[in-house]
Amino acid sequence: MTTNKSISNTEQAMQPLSLFALNSAIKEALNALFPMPLWIIAEISEASSSRGHLYYNFIEKSDDQIIATGRGTLWAARQKKVIEAFKQATGDYPKPGMKILFQATVTYHERWGLALDIQTIDPSFTLGEMERKRREIVERLQKEGLFEKNKEFSFPLVVQKIAVISSSTAAGYGDFIKHLENNEYGYKFYPDLYEAIMQGNNTVPSVLKALLSIQKSKKQYDLVLICRGGGERTALASFDNYELGKAIALFKLPIITAIGHDRDSTVADLTAHTICKTPTAAAHLIISIAREFEDRINSAIQKAISLSKNILTINQNNLKFILHSIQNKTITTITKNRGNLKHIHQQIQHSTSTCFTDRKNRTTNAVSMIILLARALIKNNTASLDKHLQAIKHLHPMNTLKRGYSITYVNDRAVRSASAIANGETLTTQLYDGQIKSIAKKETHATGTLF
Repeated sequence: MTTNKSISNTEQAMQPLSLFALNSAIKEALNALFPMPLWIIAEISEASSSRGHLYYNFIEKSDDQIIATGRGTLWAARQKKVIEAFKQATGDYPKPGMKILFQATVTYHERWGLALDIQTIDPSFTLGEMERKRREIVERLQKEGLFEKNKEFSFPLVVQKIAVISSSTAAGYGDFIKHLENNEYGYKFYPDLYEAIMQGNNTVPSVLKALLSIQKSKKQYDLVLICRGGGERTALASFDNYELGKAIALFKLPIITAIGHDRDSTVADLTAHTICKTPTAAAHLIISIAREFEDRINSAIQKAISLSKNILTINQNNLKFILHSIQNKTITTITKNRGNLKHIHQQIQHSTSTCFTDRKNRTTNAVSMIILLARALIKNNTASLDKHLQAIKHLHPMNTLKRGYSITYVNDRAVRSASAIANGETLTTQLYDGQIKSIAKKETHATGTLF
């Protein structure tokens, strides 16, 4: 019995409602709960417009996780006034990624659901939020010892090779190149552009990628310039980023920032080596570095010339003094030694004459002795030659033949042994007064063969 009664009560509590009736009940409840406009803090995730109306999607994050969403409308009747006031104070329009404080009426429509009817936007909150965020990043970099790292580098004596991070279509980049190339001194510079997005949500990853590309290029750059055209404070919110500030601080070259904001400095500015208000100012700085170097060189040259002239004047005076001293000492020495030189000259003449006479007599005596010895030698050698000639004549073969001797030839060769003669050979016997021809004949004896 009890069970059946409970089921009956539950069925009565679950009587169905139409969706419209439910939403109408929610609308009445919300109107009663929030009768007055509320101040709400939220981050804009999306923005669009239609027929003068502005539509925003809002989010709230906790530890980078979205914990709430909502949507709001700024109707055309008041949007111009609200937006212009915001832009005049901040320099920019409310846009995605920006956290704002706005006043809105909570509305609920049976068809369109919950919405926030935006009445006004407080620009001071947005500026304060950006400043708070910037201070937190700066304090973190300071605690990590990174804040002054890039400032430890020194500019080269001459800056010529420059890596430029910018958008090729940015007016600031064009101004920088124009002033650099048309400098009044005719200096030559070599800028390389590393293309990057310089505004919006993609600024940070784009600039970080450009810095990495410069590092990987292995080119010997003198410095890096990050530049863009002019912009208000909120337009530069992307440069208040911890990762970007850290990358700039740790980069191995001095970095100049010229991102076009002349009132406040972004995190990128504060961690860079040098801040310039505009890209044109950055060009003037680089040109002035080259000019300063040239002035130093010219000054050194002038000092060297002046010093050289002084040294030359001093040395000329010293040389004149030395020359005058040499002349005086030479004249004195010549005068002093002139008598000595004359005496020495006379002694040399006398000694030469005496020596010549003595040598002449000795030479005459030596020549006479050589003649006598030569004559004696010739006489002795003549007698010896006569003896040898008589001996040669005595030993001549014809004289030997006169004494009854003869010479026997075989084939025009003198025969010295009978064994050299063959049987039947023709022999020629030379006598003193003629020759005898004969034929060799072999005779055999008991003891051997004879001719």
